[in-house]
Amino acid sequence: MGYSYKVYEVQTGMYYTKFVHNDYLQMALDIGIIPLIIFLVIVVKSLISKQNIKLNKIIIIAIMSHMFMEFDLQFMIIFYILILCLDEKNYKTYEIKQSITLDTIIFIIFFIFSYYSFAYFMNYIGKNNITNNMINSTEAKISLMIDTKNLDNAKKIADEILKKNKYVYQAYNINSLYYLQKKEFDKMIENKKKDIALDKYNSKVYEEYVYMLSEVLQYYAKLENTEMIEKYCNYILEVKNIIETVKSNTSNLAKKLQDSSEIVLDENVVNYIEETELLKNMIVSL
Repeated sequence: MGYSYKVYEVQTGMYYTKFVHNDYLQMALDIGIIPLIIFLVIVVKSLISKQNIKLNKIIIIAIMSHMFMEFDLQFMIIFYILILCLDEKNYKTYEIKQSITLDTIIFIIFFIFSYYSFAYFMNYIGKNNITNNMINSTEAKISLMIDTKNLDNAKKIADEILKKNKYVYQAYNINSLYYLQKKEFDKMIENKKKDIALDKYNSKVYEEYVYMLSEVLQYYAKLENTEMIEKYCNYILEVKNIIETVKSNTSNLAKKLQDSSEIVLDENVVNYIEETELLKNMIVSL
């Protein structure tokens, strides 16, 4: 499921997909480049082997060709067919002395399968605490983080998520709210910009950022700190440039999608940005 998070960084329009529709890329993302190379070497050896029959080679070519357009090996039956068509005659056979019974092995496999199935089923029905206690699930942690009403607890979960997965925009949003509360404004901006970078086609994210910056502006206005007021005026005005950059990087194909890729800010937010520009010009002229 790695690509379902990574997609936010590379998307050029308002779309979302859980999988790359190319099994080679999907394997590289899920298990790594080196295992992918080993897999390809095994398959190529079977294709060029003179001992492998023609029908097997045709089936291998058919599957491997279609893998450029689909994630075929996610379906175990296709994976098994591919394995059966590989050139087994070139491999040596080893006899392993069995220290435990076959029944015990089957039981262990069944137990592991049942354990993870139950954990993911609990996540499916919304029992995220159970899932989180059983396995280190990013999905469960995100749900727990969003549902918790205590910002300190949410921050702890956000940190746990980001140690494992740096592409979860919800975690950066929680961090930005936490640092706003603690008046650590530089860290707030750093995290909110990461949130925006991963959720770039969500107008609400930009509006939240402007509201957060307006709170900081009010804080320094009370302190009559003109230097910091000007600094955070610039951050607010920067929002327009961020949006323009996203628009310029948006694919022309995005305009044909059902979900609009347009970033439209609330009228009150637009007016506030304009007022901020006037405020900054007034401070500069003093």
